[in-house]
Amino acid sequence: MFNEREKLILQVLLKNNEQLSIKEIAKATKIKERTLYREIKNLESSLQALDIDLIKEKSKYYLSGNIESLDSAQFETSFEDYAYSAETRLNLILCFYNF
Repeated sequence: MFNEREKLILQVLLKNNEQLSIKEIAKATKIKERTLYREIKNLESSLQALDIDLIKEKSKYYLSGNIESLDSAQFETSFEDYAYSAETRLNLILCFYNF
């Protein structure tokens, strides 16, 4: 239901009991701010189906609504998904592509 970036954003928002700015979410997730705006827009749509709102107030985000409906398995990420940095993944792709 959620892509890996959405899962990371959800984890950060759920672990913090306060509203978070894009910069704070970016720092916690290591996702670029520009990408976060796009992912948050997509996440809002996914959360609406669960009666959960991703609210932005004064440039800070928080979750509201039926948060208990989130099954932890829906937004858990595995270490294997992030074992390689973006640069390392690119290098691996280029190495395999050249063969």
